Amino acid sequence: MNLSKSYLPPIEKGIRAALEKGVFAGYPLSNVRVIVFDGKEHPVDSKPIAFETAGREAFKLAVMDAGPVLFEPIMTLRVTVPDANMGDVMGDLNTGAGAFRALTQSAGTPP
Repeated sequence: MNLSKSYLPPIEKGIRAALEKGVFAGYPLSNVRVIVFDGKEHPVDSKPIAFETAGREAFKLAVMDAGPVLFEPIMTLRVTVPDANMGDVMGDLNTGAGAFRALTQSAGTPP
């Protein structure tokens, strides 16, 4: 490797910052492995902050090139509501990307 080992901690700091902030949709990333296999330094212009920035930006590019996918949580929700409020509740759930599997009316539900 053409890079001094003293620049590896700033590179790691930049990558960790990108992991915490998130690259895709602003969510943090975890369970990621990064390998630095090469780099260049210049006797005058090489500063730790430059390598921190380079590590962060290279990581962002690598993540986007990998084609990340955002998984949304899926859950089952059971709601009991009077018929008069059914439309409002369904509208609120639809706004949050809710999907309905079944709508049933309970016996004894007042009109």
